[in-house]
Amino acid sequence: MSETDTKKNFWTTGGMSFRLRLVLGILFLVVLALVWAVNEGAPVEIIFILPVLVMSYLLPTFLALGRRHKALPAIFALNLFLGWSLLGWVAALVWSLTNPKPSEPVVINQAAGSMADELAKLADLRDKGILTEEEFQAKKAALLG
Repeated sequence: MSETDTKKNFWTTGGMSFRLRLVLGILFLVVLALVWAVNEGAPVEIIFILPVLVMSYLLPTFLALGRRHKALPAIFALNLFLGWSLLGWVAALVWSLTNPKPSEPVVINQAAGSMADELAKLADLRDKGILTEEEFQAKKAALLG
């Protein structure tokens, strides 16, 4: 793929992931709030405190972002809209710290061959020298008994 194809693909498919958009959006809001605070003549302390407050408020979102949580958009929404209540913030924090259950591997049970097939396989292994006669007899007894 050429460089122009990559650029075209990025802009036409919205190549930025949700994570990148989220971080850029938060940075934009912090800068916007700082510009507003400076223009309003806010004390210098607020310029340093404001980013800390924003980062503290969005701590559950940043934890979910760092942990690559599958429910990041939902955690962000909960944090943004209900984080002002202590219960919403704690719920988002707990959710961001949970490990989502990994998808279970699919186990396909293959029908076991008949006993005659198993015995034939064991006999073949014995004939090839992979199994000794004693091992063959033991496995045959276990299979039959």
